[in-house]
Order: sequence, then C-alpha cells, then structure tokens
Amino acid sequence: MKQLPFDWIEVLPSLLNKTKTTTARKAWNDKATCFWCNKKFKDLVKHTKRVHEEVLPRSYDYEKPPKYEVGEIVELVWTGTSIRAIIDKGKILGKAKIIKREDIALDKMNILCVSGDRFKINPDDLAYTEGFRNQGEMFKKLEEYANGLETPKKFYLYSFKWVKI
Repeated sequence: MKQLPFDWIEVLPSLLNKTKTTTARKAWNDKATCFWCNKKFKDLVKHTKRVHEEVLPRSYDYEKPPKYEVGEIVELVWTGTSIRAIIDKGKILGKAKIIKREDIALDKMNILCVSGDRFKINPDDLAYTEGFRNQGEMFKKLEEYANGLETPKKFYLYSFKWVKI
C-alpha cells in the first residue's frame, strides 16, 4: 500500500481530527532529465545551451506523473516533527481512498483547474479542506513549498475520504 506523507505542522490538527480531505502535490520535478544525455540537471536550460548548442529543453522534461490514482487506498503518514512529539515520526494516521484528482494551476492569488469539472476553486474552501486556518496561511505555505508562485505552477489536487479498514 502506498503512503501519502504529511509533514506540515500547520495541518497536523486537521489530520488528527480527520477534517483534512485534500492535498496538493507538485506536478513537476526540481531536476529534469536531459533528453540527449539522460542525466538530471536542476538548471536544464543552462545545460542545454552550454552542451547541446542552445537547444532549448521541452517543458515536459520537468513534468512529474501523478503518484496516486483515483480509487486507490493509501496510508496517511505523519513524517514531520511536532511539538514534544505529539505523535511519533512515521506514525500512520489512518487510511484514505483517493476519490478525485484534479490538475490545478496555482499562483499567488488564484487556483485554476486545468482538468476536472470546475474552472476555479474557491481559496477559502480549499484552505479548509487542506487543513489551514485561512487562505493566507495556505498560500504562504504553498509558495514556500513551490519555491515561489510568481508564475503559475501546476499541482495535482487529490481529494480523499477517510476509510476504516
């Protein structure tokens, strides 16, 4: 069974009381594999210009496939540190069934669906299901996680339902 890890202390209370029902995960790799030499580079643009005579990398060189599938049951696991070890590192918090996956584009102010049945996601609603106190706290943490949101970045938004198994 795959594990879905969590380590942000801000969302720990919502995990413990099981009100967290979504999680946004990066849809890109920080390092990309060069098509020509099959090695990973953090700055693929610089590498391709220097080694491959200014051939530009393709945008999909950084894309990461979704890790979880709709219908899959996963273990929700705490991997972060907490005040006075509220729960042990690696503690299984429960199990959940992935009920929906949407591709979203996120910048500093907006959450847009690029797949799924809706176009725009209400930031207040997402902040609640993500386990944050408000959208400001959520955007700040996601911006930190993404190393900036000056330009929109793609995430996989997984919705899940806690299950007893």
